[in-house]
Amino acid sequence: MAVKIYGSNRIDLDGNNETFSIRATADDELNFYKGASTKLMGMDASGFESKPNLPAFLAQAVQSDTTYNDQVIPYPSVIFDNTNNYDNVNYKFTAPISGIYLFSWSTWKSFGGTGRTYIRKNNTQITYYGGNTGIHARTSESDDTDYASATICLNLNVGDYVTIYDGPSSAGTRIFYANYFTGYLIG
Repeated sequence: MAVKIYGSNRIDLDGNNETFSIRATADDELNFYKGASTKLMGMDASGFESKPNLPAFLAQAVQSDTTYNDQVIPYPSVIFDNTNNYDNVNYKFTAPISGIYLFSWSTWKSFGGTGRTYIRKNNTQITYYGGNTGIHARTSESDDTDYASATICLNLNVGDYVTIYDGPSSAGTRIFYANYFTGYLIG
């Protein structure tokens, strides 16, 4: 690896003329840049960090009279997606960087019976307790209308993906515009 240093604050790490720089501002903020203007991260004098490219997304469901049963739950309306890693056609988030991610989702039903939705990683249900009793969002057997949500941390490698799935022992799930699927890298 060839490392070139240009002046007092620019570095080329691999000889491809793509430089990184560290700059301090007048208000005591220290920023790290790729090239001349792409801010990677910064820190102010109080120690607060800013990471404008942090992988994070929020997708919203749409009003639907469809009962989803044993299938991926659709969240097609993207409210934001910092790194463009949420696929609003296949309803999955793909990790652009390895790390621990926090995910949360919500569902609804408008009929009797229990609705259960699970998070899947690489098309495999995440269950820590076993069988149908693992981590999931569960709507009630007795209510005709019910709302459920769940939150979980997952360790993902680059390229791993997650979806929300109507799973085992579920009478089905419906969604409407107040339901969401969200996630972000926490470390």
